[in-house]
Amino acid sequence: MNYLNKNIRLLAKLFLIFTTILCLVLISSKVNLPGSASAQDSKVYYVSTSGADSNSGTLSKPFQNIQKCASVATAGYTCLIKGGIYRETVIPANSGTAGKPIIFKAYQNEQVTISGADPISNWTLHNHPSGQVYTATMNWDLGEGNNQVFVNDEMMVEARWPNINKNPAQITSKDKAIADGGSISDPNAADNSRVSGTILDEALSDFPTGFWNNAKVNHVPGPNWVPHTSTITSHTPKTINFSDYQYYANSLGYAPKAGNYYYIWGKYEALDAPKEWFRDASGNLYLWTIDGSNPASNRVEVKKRQWAFDINNKSNIILENINIFASGIHSNNSSNISINKIKLLYGSNFAVIPHLWYDQGTPAILLGGNNNEVKNSEIRYAAGAGIRIEGNSSKITNSIIHDTNYSGTSSAIHIKGAGNAIMYNTLFDLGTPGAININELTQGKVMYNEVFNMGRQNSDGGTVQAWGHDGKGTEIAYNKIHDSQAEYNPSLHYFGSMGIYLDGNSSNYVVHHNVLWNIPKHGIAINSHGTACLNTNRQVYNNTVDGEIWWEPSRSNMKGTILKNNIAKEFKDTQSAAGMTVENNIVMERNSAGQITVPDVQFVNRSNHDYQLTATSPAVDKGAIASPYTNGFVGKQPDIGAFEYNKKPWTAGALIAQEDLSALN
Repeated sequence: MNYLNKNIRLLAKLFLIFTTILCLVLISSKVNLPGSASAQDSKVYYVSTSGADSNSGTLSKPFQNIQKCASVATAGYTCLIKGGIYRETVIPANSGTAGKPIIFKAYQNEQVTISGADPISNWTLHNHPSGQVYTATMNWDLGEGNNQVFVNDEMMVEARWPNINKNPAQITSKDKAIADGGSISDPNAADNSRVSGTILDEALSDFPTGFWNNAKVNHVPGPNWVPHTSTITSHTPKTINFSDYQYYANSLGYAPKAGNYYYIWGKYEALDAPKEWFRDASGNLYLWTIDGSNPASNRVEVKKRQWAFDINNKSNIILENINIFASGIHSNNSSNISINKIKLLYGSNFAVIPHLWYDQGTPAILLGGNNNEVKNSEIRYAAGAGIRIEGNSSKITNSIIHDTNYSGTSSAIHIKGAGNAIMYNTLFDLGTPGAININELTQGKVMYNEVFNMGRQNSDGGTVQAWGHDGKGTEIAYNKIHDSQAEYNPSLHYFGSMGIYLDGNSSNYVVHHNVLWNIPKHGIAINSHGTACLNTNRQVYNNTVDGEIWWEPSRSNMKGTILKNNIAKEFKDTQSAAGMTVENNIVMERNSAGQITVPDVQFVNRSNHDYQLTATSPAVDKGAIASPYTNGFVGKQPDIGAFEYNKKPWTAGALIAQEDLSALN
């Protein structure tokens, strides 16, 4: 018994010593439980919609605005934001450091939304023939074509013709009028000349003469490539005339013609259907709700701010687990900015489109600077790009980008600089054929992405496209690209789209292990227009294209261009070229000199687009070694095509959590 008591006393002493040491450590390191000490001691500030900016920023006395936290937080501080809607633009005053970033994140995963829209109230019934249009004062204006109205978080339609009964961020070319004909004032005009033009359409006779005077017309003249906004100077039956069109003169003829798509907007008189709105020059907002009810019974908001976060000349800042609505993220000349688990809806909106503005316009996210990243995020609904990166060594990973480019301009991702990477993303339902523009990307990686349902409004261009630049070894690999919606109509010079397009004056790209299907023109296209010395060293290995591979060397040689170990439905309109190597390819239908013709490659399930090889496939062990791109092959030789038999197949696209899938429907 004495022995037991002695051990109990010893254990009690040891426990006392341990707890004393632990307390001293906690005190010396100033570790505090949330809410138990001042925010300054724990390097945490708290923000709540019920707080006050005159508070100290503790859990019990939080700030009211995120901007207050952004103005006082220094390196190592975290702004924990409680659930609610914050209507502000956050501009951090300070930078973090490499080991001590400044963090903005939701408190305990509460639903935090930073909104660029403000509510509109005090609605009255307007004297409109329908008896269903209401009006209220909107005392701000973002400019022509930039305003945006929401009812219960759904984007409404700026009054237009033809009417649409859908979210305008999801329109296709079929939601527009189709011209019966058209012309410009001077068919011999020089390139970039300012001309006037005409659109002919029998449907315009439904409106009285002059009805559309001074309205705007958004049209895609000529080959359905780039949209343009013009002002209508006069309207007569079946005809609208417009001014100030900057003509792009080339053999395709970028003048309006039969079959071109267009719509008209920018006039109060166009307000004639549910979901439409119009704001006049006096600041009166007119709205016809979905069911014609008083907007006061709904939540009506109008965009007021362009940016949720505006980060300039800063570094080491993290944005995490925050929802953003009707505004975007802007970062200029900033480095080590991390955007993680952000859900961003309606990040940009514009309707006025200058001539040949294909890759311009406001993006939902603009990251300018080096070593920045977007990851684990969703970007949904943007008139322009979902993400635009301008700088070096930045990354876009494991993110979903969809319903962007609804103005018919830009690309879902536009990236420029050196050493940037776009990996494991899913992109779909895009207004333009272009999903990833790498024209100005060098030493980059575009890998393990899945892209589909692009080109809902325009034709021409590549889903992944480079033009006029030296890629310096940029790698395009392990991507799945399929089901382009871009219209292909050779009689109208509507060129559909290409899956991977190395356009003229592009050099030093490696394209390998991609899978492409249901692309309306070429799965992989290699163009040689331009200067011979700039169309070199384009290496294409081990791709599976259930469609066409095309190259066009008519204007120059293609020194260093290699096509090896590819499977294609056909090689289209190809011809030999100086300095080009084409070998060890399988062509399923239309052959090209020297290639293997195999009608049945014996895929696992071609009809369901499973392009893995079966054991008896003639592509197994028939490839040539192309190190390092075929390293790790199984068997005597690499296989031909994108998948190696008896090896775990690679996967593409974002690895989204199961619970998030329903949100994408």
